Amino acid sequence: MAGRSLDGPLLVGHLDGRHVSMVLVDVAKFGNPMRTNRDQLVVRAGMYGALEKAFAGSGIPWRECHVEDRGDGVMVLVPANVSKNQLASSLPGQLASALAEHNAHVDSLAKIQMRMALHSGEVHHDANGATSDALNFAFRLLDAPLAKDALARSTAVLVVIVSDRFYRDVVRHDPAATPESFQRIRFERKETADVAWICLRDADEALTPPGQSVPALTSAPEDPLTNALITAGPGGSRRQTNGLNDFVTVLMAVPTVGQEDGRRILLQHLRPEIAGAVPYSPRSRHHVFNLVRTCMDYQGGLDELLSVIHFLEGESLPVRRLDQTVADLLAAYGVES
Repeated sequence: MAGRSLDGPLLVGHLDGRHVSMVLVDVAKFGNPMRTNRDQLVVRAGMYGALEKAFAGSGIPWRECHVEDRGDGVMVLVPANVSKNQLASSLPGQLASALAEHNAHVDSLAKIQMRMALHSGEVHHDANGATSDALNFAFRLLDAPLAKDALARSTAVLVVIVSDRFYRDVVRHDPAATPESFQRIRFERKETADVAWICLRDADEALTPPGQSVPALTSAPEDPLTNALITAGPGGSRRQTNGLNDFVTVLMAVPTVGQEDGRRILLQHLRPEIAGAVPYSPRSRHHVFNLVRTCMDYQGGLDELLSVIHFLEGESLPVRRLDQTVADLLAAYGVES
């Protein structure tokens, strides 16, 4: 129960959250200035028509869901009694097919490319709608830059973006969800920096994103330096070694890396999918740490980082110290280069 004190501020009583699945969609480039008001209305009608058709085709009761309009998108909160496997395995293909059908019968400016984010968590409702940390995260997920870029570079009608937890708990266990077609990405939006998984869909087929759009999926990169900085832990987990801190420290002594202006130039020389995935931090050491961890997620990423440093710095004393540190790390952790 909520009310107001005599002085006016809102008083909130006990919380009464509910666990739901979250399906958030957004039409790509809805605000394209070439689109007329009529085009936008056709797009919105197509968006809702495709969603309702996809939910029906997946056996998910649309009328039992909490639906909120977002102008160029829709937020759908699905009751907890609906299996998440229906969302992961059936809904993406059904939605892609419905969007393709819409696109086949409209002018070019009313065609739809769409992003869809899947997540789950606790949500709280009040008289004006729904809110929670989990829901905030889902909207950040929907705006993941690499997902937008992958869709923009493709002819697919839909990019599916799922949270790391949703992927680990649902997608990877379900062959019908085609987990092998998903690509792991890092993303940063506002206060959020995390990992997500994306897959492009066209009609009812899973498409591999273009190589220049997103990284190839590598759960454990076969890279000597990466293997020196990350060791195997219990149950197949992977944890950082103390050498990672040493590596970051010696990188900070290289002007191109330690100075923010230098890092900006360095990032411009890395492949776009790596540069675009590095979470920014105003604290230099944190930013460099994020740079290293991101490079470790990409096959050959650390070798590329070192090559760019050599190109920009030449054989300076800090670079020679960096090379020696790398050699020492490989020797200390028994990794053959």
